[in-house]
Amino acid sequence: MNFDSIDLGNLFWKIIHIPGHTAGSIGILIPKLKLFLSGDTLSPSICLNFPNALTIDDLINTLYSIQKLNFNSYLTSHHNHLVQKEYINDLIKCCLISKKEKNYKYISPLEPNQTRKLYIYSNKYGECISIIY
Repeated sequence: MNFDSIDLGNLFWKIIHIPGHTAGSIGILIPKLKLFLSGDTLSPSICLNFPNALTIDDLINTLYSIQKLNFNSYLTSHHNHLVQKEYINDLIKCCLISKKEKNYKYISPLEPNQTRKLYIYSNKYGECISIIY
C-alpha cells in the first residue's frame, strides 16, 4: 500500500499513521464529516501488550498528534458509538497518571510468562479507561 488518501468522488479520506497500539496502526480522517476512524488506538481499553506494540510514551505522542487533527468525533474498534474528540484528553491523562501511580500486576492468558502493568482510570463522568503495558 503506497498511498495516503482515498478519493471516493463525493468523499475524501486521508490515511494517518498513528503508531502506539501497534507500530503500523493507521487512522482515517474524513474531513467532510469531521470524523476520524481510529482503529484500536483510541480505544478506552488500551492494550500495549502485543509483540509489535510500542511504548506508552510513543502512544502519548501519538495521542497528542491526533488531538491536532481537525475532527469532532471518532469511531474506535470494539465500540458501536461515536466518541467526542475531548475524550482523548482522558486517554492522555490515563497514560500519564499510570506512569506515576500504583499499577496492578497483569498476566495475560496469551502471555503466561510475561508480567505486565494494568492501570484503571475513571474520568469525571465515571467512565473507566484502562491501559495494559
